[in-house]
Order: sequence, then C-alpha cells, then structure tokens
Amino acid sequence: MILSHRAALGGVQLDQVDSLIMVKGVSTSAPKETDITAPVGGNGLRFVRKKRESLEIQVRIGLRLFDDDMDDREELLEKVNGWAGNLPGWFTTTQKPDRRIWVESVQQPAAGDPYEWTNEYTYTFRALAVPYWQKATATSVTMAAADSNAKTITVPGTEETVLNMELTNSSGSTINTLKIQAAGGGMFEFTELELANGEKLVISHSNDGLLNIEIVNGNNRRNAMDKRTGTSSNDMTILPGNNRQITITAAGTITGTISCYGRYK
Repeated sequence: MILSHRAALGGVQLDQVDSLIMVKGVSTSAPKETDITAPVGGNGLRFVRKKRESLEIQVRIGLRLFDDDMDDREELLEKVNGWAGNLPGWFTTTQKPDRRIWVESVQQPAAGDPYEWTNEYTYTFRALAVPYWQKATATSVTMAAADSNAKTITVPGTEETVLNMELTNSSGSTINTLKIQAAGGGMFEFTELELANGEKLVISHSNDGLLNIEIVNGNNRRNAMDKRTGTSSNDMTILPGNNRQITITAAGTITGTISCYGRYK
C-alpha cells in the first residue's frame, strides 16, 4: 500500500524497509536563527544579517502491530533506527516534490514500553551545513563562444544559493587571469591560473556545501583554490530571481556550463 506520507533517506523509502512501518506525518520546524549585529555609537546595535544555523525535520511513525507483539515491535524499531542512522544523506518526502535536504544528525525517540501498541515515535533529523530545502534538480545554462563571456540564469528558490561551473579555455592559448562576477552575489578573481587551452576550471560544492576549485585536464586534477586573489568572495553566491547575469572576464574565449540548486526557506 502506498501511503499519503512517505519519507526517504539516501533514496531508501522508510515504508519499504518493512511494510509494517507507517509514516504518519512529516513536518519542518521553525529554523534556528541568530541575528548578526555590529555596535553603533551610543546605545543599540546595527542589524547586519540573519544567520540560519540549523533546520529540523520530524518524521512521525506508527507500527502496524497489535496486542502483545512486544518482541516484534522492538525488532521493527531497530529497523527504523538503522534506516534513520544512515547519515549524512539526502532526505526527501512526497509532500515536497522536487525538493531535498542534506541531513547530518538524528534524534531518535525513546522506545518506551513495547506493550503499548498505540505508541507513535518521532525521529528528528537536523540539517546543519546547508539548513535549507533545496531543489532536487539543477538549473543550468550553457556558455558558448558567441556569448561574449556573459550569461544570464534564472535562479529558483527564495534564498541565496551557490553556483557550480565548468569553464573551458577555448582561446587557443594559456589564460592566467580570470574574473567571475555574479550580479548581486559573489566574485572570484584568479591570478597565475595557468589554465591551458582545452583545460577546465571547475568550481563545485559538496553535498554539505563545501567549496572546491580545480583545474581539470582529462584524468588529471590540480587544486586552484589558492589562485584566488584576496579581494575574492568567500564563495560564489547568487540571489534568486530571473535573468541573473554572470560575467566572466578573461584574456580569451571561455565556454562551458553554469548551474545551481535553488534553496527555499
């Protein structure tokens, strides 16, 4: 039987772990947030921004076992605990189609008295590194040689997100300086890049949001994080919205792809 509430972790649906496990509800708590402020002359503080620290998702379950099947209920809970402990991983639910969230820890409920067959159990998953629901599919655009090193992208979501890029040097010669500017977002400026013709500059993010910058030549990769200037942003961020422009300034033609995953409150 397909339930109205379904929850999956790492692509594994909880109700498929055992048909006697029933997902009775999935809910998202209010985020844990902190106001970042700066001192001002006299009394009071100046508001700088709000920092989101974590987001929690509760999964409420019941067990389709009745009367005094205590040992079977204990075994079922062990199965749920095993499923919930498969962390970190992508959490998805049917009530948020094309959304996912990277969860890193879980608070398991007390087992309680296994004789109480009406008991419900709530598992609380916590997203810390990227405390937002994200679009499960990427939005991408292709930069061709005719684009004059400028491209627009529609960024879905309601929150600032990060850009991933695979940029190929198609100039016929080595590129040493390169600047990427996202309108209203991040800026990366590179020096001594030594990006040879045909090589790719790859800007990517892990599932937990960590930035990585590499130069790729076939199976060979070399780190390019230290090629950024001191004036560069900490990350290549961009605000949600239509026709967000990305400008790439280089001494030569750059082609490739630019993509992002929208983030939602």
